[in-house]
Amino acid sequence: MTSWVWVTPGKGHSAMRDAPLPAGCMAFVNGGTEDSLWGLIRPAGNGADRRAAAEFVAMARATAAAAPDAGSVAVIGDGLLAYLLKRMLPVGAAEAQAEARIVIDTTGSSANMKKAVARLPRRGHLVLAAPPRDTEVDLATYRYLHVRGLTLTGVGWVSAPTAVSKDDAVITEALQLLVRIPVGQPMADGGVWYAVSGQHAA
Repeated sequence: MTSWVWVTPGKGHSAMRDAPLPAGCMAFVNGGTEDSLWGLIRPAGNGADRRAAAEFVAMARATAAAAPDAGSVAVIGDGLLAYLLKRMLPVGAAEAQAEARIVIDTTGSSANMKKAVARLPRRGHLVLAAPPRDTEVDLATYRYLHVRGLTLTGVGWVSAPTAVSKDDAVITEALQLLVRIPVGQPMADGGVWYAVSGQHAA
């Protein structure tokens, strides 16, 4: 079972201030510039970083597979999951993303989900690839009956990838982007992802 945590980053905020980290565990936080970042809580120990990276990579691959092959895709978010998806999918430039028929949310923010639904064109497709911060989200998918025909797809977290290759170049790249932070220390602005723990863990 996956345990989640949400962290408020930015100036004056410390990692895990709002959600204490259980003993013997560490958090792997999907980074970026959102007001609230989500992360996984996993047991600390040898190989914890690689296992977490493998989960993010597996989730990105599952999300890419859930997005229909219909041209340019817009990805909301700028953490590790978004970074991986932008490498796997034909993500358009900023102006093309504004007209994209497929939008993938990697933030879990209900505000971002609502904005995505509002901007999607007729027969657009919203893919939710992050744990939602709120247990209930009211999405106004239709302004007028029988007009827009939007599709909403949720991708469940891949908490135990079936195969984790030591030679997987994408996992290796993700590990190179990992920023390690002790509990209570400020998070660096805009990092792609973070490992938060009370001690050094590999």
